[in-house]
Amino acid sequence: MTVINPERDMTRNFTLSVTAAAGAVFGLFVGTAQGSGLIGVVMGAILCAVICFVMLYVFGVGRERPARWAAVAVLAVSGFSLGWVPGMVVGALFGWFIGWFSFWLGRARYRVALPPYLTSGQVLWFYTFRCIAGSIFIFLITPIIVVMPLSFNAQDFFTFTPEMLR
Repeated sequence: MTVINPERDMTRNFTLSVTAAAGAVFGLFVGTAQGSGLIGVVMGAILCAVICFVMLYVFGVGRERPARWAAVAVLAVSGFSLGWVPGMVVGALFGWFIGWFSFWLGRARYRVALPPYLTSGQVLWFYTFRCIAGSIFIFLITPIIVVMPLSFNAQDFFTFTPEMLR
């Protein structure tokens, strides 16, 4: 792939606020599972903004790989404290995403493969359209995945046998 736009540093306000918004979404899931969605949103936003700040402005671009692994470790330990091994796995996945997302935003890698003449609104629409299309794809595929095991059932329509539940 040809690089059209070089990497550059984005402003701290943009990077930290968008990463905090992603952390708020993660915190909503975790907080709702723990019984308080609002606390989860606030804690997720703060935690992900702090992790992003440390990765970009303390570790820096030269040490991107250790910074990403540190994000995975921090969120895996946080997940383990909230939900044991399943929480650790989910936390590690969130850490992997935040590690990648922070550098993707902070170094303006989202603009690298796009034409340089696009406005900010056009870039926003490009990625918004991709999210909408991905959501529609998931919405259409999920019922098929749910119905497939049920189609091999010898019982009445949409019943689970004890063997299927085991």
